[in-house]
Amino acid sequence: MKDRTRNALLWLVALVGVPVVFGGYVLVSYRLALSQGALPFTLYSEWYWFAAYAICLAAGVVFIYFTSLKPNWLRIVAGLAYGAAMAVGLLAVHLVVACFSGDCI
Repeated sequence: MKDRTRNALLWLVALVGVPVVFGGYVLVSYRLALSQGALPFTLYSEWYWFAAYAICLAAGVVFIYFTSLKPNWLRIVAGLAYGAAMAVGLLAVHLVVACFSGDCI
């Protein structure tokens, strides 16, 4: 695989794949909890959500770091910027999925 293709795939996974995976987790947790007559935070422990959030966020930062940005400090800065932006983005994904599941704030 060429370096350019690899970089494009890593950026695509970080920018699209991570929010889709997290949204899928939130959707599944809502479907399972609602089928039992509860909300995810009342039925399951909150640390599941925090763990999924942290794992998705960290995975995205790792994908950004594995790109071939040069110099190395640029990869670190891009990873930190991604982490800050995606932290807010994942919260927005959660809000949208929760609202579509009937749990609008």
